[in-house]
Amino acid sequence: MTEPEMRGKTRQEKLQAQICSAVEYAMSTSQHSQLSIVSGIGRREEPEPSDGRYEPTIGLKAVAKILDCSAEQCRRLAEAKKIPVFRIGYRWKSTASAIVRWREEQLALIRHSRPSEER
Repeated sequence: MTEPEMRGKTRQEKLQAQICSAVEYAMSTSQHSQLSIVSGIGRREEPEPSDGRYEPTIGLKAVAKILDCSAEQCRRLAEAKKIPVFRIGYRWKSTASAIVRWREEQLALIRHSRPSEER
């Protein structure tokens, strides 16, 4: 999504657009992306409680895109157990919703930790 398109969107719409682009990126670069089209094949995570469907996992490059940092920085955060990721073999994986939820929690902590005169 281009910068002019992002200006007219609400915060929730911007987050949704980031999640969608990160998931599309992860699925396009995944070696199993074609397998995930067929039901029951491919790597899947725990189901979302709302609709009972599975959310695809994403790699560190997609996590870096959501967090707007480098993949190397994400790897360091993952090894320090500071972001919600897990390992499958030698690869770090997560879900886009878990990363966005974590980012929102971190932003909320920052907002609430500042004194009221700085807000």
